[in-house]
Amino acid sequence: MQFESVLEFVKLPYWKPQSRKEKQSTSLGDGCQSPHTSKATLVNLRDGESRPRENGPYRHIFRLLWESGVHKIFTIEIDDDGEEPHTNAAIRDALRGTSDNDTDERDFDIEVWKWMKFDICSETIFKAAPRVKELHLYSSANTAVLRGWASESGLPKLQDLERLAVDVFPTNENDEQDCTDYKGEFIEILHMYNNNLVIDVKIHNCTYQGYQDKSRIGASSNQVSKGLQDTRQSKPKSAEWIENLSNFRSFVDRLHNQHKKGSVKIALLDDGSKLEHLHGTQTGKSFRDDGRDYFVGDCEHGTQMADCIRKICPMAELYIARLDDSGVSENQTFSKLSCLQALRWALKNKVDIVSMSWSFARKGPENDEYEKEFCNLIKGTENVIFFASLRDDGPEYQNQDFAPVGLDNVIRIASATTFGIASQENTHNAIDFLLPGENLQNQAKTIVSGSSYATAHAAGLAGIVLCCIKLYQHLDVKCPDVDLLQLAKSRQGMSNIFCHLGQREPEGKDESGIFLMPSRTFNMDFENHRGGDEVTILEDLVSSMIPQKERRGLSRR
Repeated sequence: MQFESVLEFVKLPYWKPQSRKEKQSTSLGDGCQSPHTSKATLVNLRDGESRPRENGPYRHIFRLLWESGVHKIFTIEIDDDGEEPHTNAAIRDALRGTSDNDTDERDFDIEVWKWMKFDICSETIFKAAPRVKELHLYSSANTAVLRGWASESGLPKLQDLERLAVDVFPTNENDEQDCTDYKGEFIEILHMYNNNLVIDVKIHNCTYQGYQDKSRIGASSNQVSKGLQDTRQSKPKSAEWIENLSNFRSFVDRLHNQHKKGSVKIALLDDGSKLEHLHGTQTGKSFRDDGRDYFVGDCEHGTQMADCIRKICPMAELYIARLDDSGVSENQTFSKLSCLQALRWALKNKVDIVSMSWSFARKGPENDEYEKEFCNLIKGTENVIFFASLRDDGPEYQNQDFAPVGLDNVIRIASATTFGIASQENTHNAIDFLLPGENLQNQAKTIVSGSSYATAHAAGLAGIVLCCIKLYQHLDVKCPDVDLLQLAKSRQGMSNIFCHLGQREPEGKDESGIFLMPSRTFNMDFENHRGGDEVTILEDLVSSMIPQKERRGLSRR
């Protein structure tokens, strides 16, 4: 295997695979993707016995990279939040190595550190990446560790450090309060050593569920209980991601209801949706062979997709198309004919956004007329934003072999872990954007996962963005006479907006996927910001999503 001497990033998932027993209990057995199941059901079985336990297996990978001529890695992203994380010694050995006389063998000159191990030792970072410029740390809310990081022998030893981000995940109210009380002192101490250091400390809301084991200090301990592991993974950034948009959502929803402007049409192409608990405006149509209505029967997956959209964009007008999953005409999850018919119907109703959390294998336009027209409709349609989910099936299933995710005019969405990186099933596929899709709690209070949920979240986020822009152009009499919707309602335009919501410039976008953090852009006091003037607030919101430099060349309204 040939490598360049310089790598932009190295991204590795949590190293421990599912056990054989877990795989047997979750496999579908036929290898087909179903939108009704979580990503856990899509794991393929492999023969052979389980591997023996190894403490720190990624040492071998970094040794291989060094021996293959890689002597510079700009960014490392390692998911190590599990029951058996690498030890501090294993991390040091992986990145620096040791020779017979205990001297360092290698130095990758790492600049961005995202080794997602809880309560990592600062000395490990200093030895493994002494010239790191951007550091991401993960705390289990042990204030002793936080004080160690802030001490003179801790993070201040990193003299090239420019930015520090700390995510704290307390598991009870006392720890949360302790960390909140110490946060200011933590930042103040670090600024004593480096006044130019940009520090971002986020203390996540705790979900105390009665766990009383005082011996546990975080995922750096080898005695993490399964119950607490589930608690951390079921909560942190999936539920908070939506909760943190509540003020922005309420502000836009209030203006929409007050002025009766800014309506957004979102088409949901899925297995239908139940109507109870689905507040708001919606219509639908069924494309099943048996004529069963779009809200009758199971509709489990589509109902969850509609709920995801409405949680972010309550003012959306939903156009719910029920695809044919009867299996009568075609032996696959949804018939291609029904996919085509539903897409025609959605476009005829002049929707703004189309959400598709499914895919079908492409045979080629010369072999399938339905597929040909479906693909041509998406490729040739302007002023509509198409979202499609990745399959969550692993590296053997590439986007280009499937539709709609493999089509050029589609924004490709994948689920993110609680730390904002791609779920391991999709790390080898091209991704546009990452949104919460792991360890979500659905309406039945069960935990679900999959890129389909991330795709519905993307559709909802795009919907409320369009609503915000429409309200701004309607309410501001001094609004520039360029049509901002012309830009926003295109694949490139919405992609640029999403880049800004991910705190990235569009020019820096790559195929590893950008995790969206809209609350950082929309985090303002809507009652007091700029005097509470609605139009001024809208102007600031829109400017943060569509900077002036990106408005050049837009047509007049």
